[in-house]
This record gives sequence, structure tokens and C-alpha cells, in this order.
Amino acid sequence: MGLKWLFKKKSPNDTENEIKQKVDAIYEKVQEILDMRKSMTKVAIYVSHDKQELRSLYRKIYKRPCHFRAWYVYDSNTVYVNADDVHEGILAHEIAHSIIDNYLLILPPKATAEILARYVDEHLFD
Repeated sequence: MGLKWLFKKKSPNDTENEIKQKVDAIYEKVQEILDMRKSMTKVAIYVSHDKQELRSLYRKIYKRPCHFRAWYVYDSNTVYVNADDVHEGILAHEIAHSIIDNYLLILPPKATAEILARYVDEHLFD
């Protein structure tokens, strides 16, 4: 097959399906790393156009300035990322927060959840 697929013109549906498959693969990898593999509602992912939109949305939700590149909201089971800055590591880290919060019967302390999400960061490409 070679590199022909790289230059093949894709329809928007092809691109959308490819993104869905990649996100699903990241989700499953995070479940594997955390050894938290029960069936649960998948996390919603909100992709802002740029950093300014993401910061504006954070300010609207939390009524304070945003100092994060991405974040997760438990109440809506939603990850917020910026299209200009998102990559597998950021997405995996935020998805880890969703999996941790939805897997455990009691929400862990924020510091504990952050330690586990950082563990995912360290082992994502193992």
C-alpha cells in the first residue's frame, strides 16, 4: 500500500470516523493503564477553536481566569480541549480523570486523581 493513503483525498465522514477510532483507542488504552475496565458512559469531548475560546468558556463556567490547557468536568462528564493544542497525551490525561471518577464508587481526592492521571501520561506509549 505504501504512502498512497496519505495523499488520498478524504471525505469529512472519513476524517470524523478516523478521529472517533483514535479517541476510542486512547480511551481503551487509558482503561488498560489504570486497570479500570468496566463498561461506563463515554466522556464527551468539547473542542474549542483556540486558546482564547477555551479560556473564555472556563471563565464563563467557573467565574475565574483559566490557567489550564485542558480540563475535565465531572458533573457533565466532559473534557474541554483546544484544537490548536490537543494531542494524545493531553486527551489521555483528561480522559483518565473521567475514567477514574466514573469507575470508583466514591470520588477520590483531587490530588489522588491527578497522580493517577499523571501515571497515564508516563505510560501512554509503553
